[in-house]
Amino acid sequence: TAPNLSQRTDFEKVALAILNSNSSEHILSPAALKILKAERWPGNFTQLKKTIKQAVSVSNGKVIRQEIQEALNSFIEDGVKPCPNCIGSPVREETCIMIQRCWNETGGNVSLVARRLGVSRNTVYKHINSL
Repeated sequence: TAPNLSQRTDFEKVALAILNSNSSEHILSPAALKILKAERWPGNFTQLKKTIKQAVSVSNGKVIRQEIQEALNSFIEDGVKPCPNCIGSPVREETCIMIQRCWNETGGNVSLVARRLGVSRNTVYKHINSL
């Protein structure tokens, strides 16, 4: 069996590579890396990628600190459900949920949601209008 993601000796490099693939402008604070390393990561890379992407999308500055904890907390059940068109496809369900959460955080600013998540405005509309 493969080791738990946080037990990997190259965990920090993996986390930073994921961050750099999402944003070349952001950096993870040592505290954020410590929080990430303390997680069990049952979803391994997919969950880590989603958490970092969420933290980048809600970050107000270039250094990601408490946003990591907020991103981890956001994956706890918050009542956001995928739209009917996405149910049954795990990837589409997660994308839909991230769009809805970002939609709520930005007050419904379609352009900002699209920029933060790296999707087209049409994709945002497709998920929001299906609710």
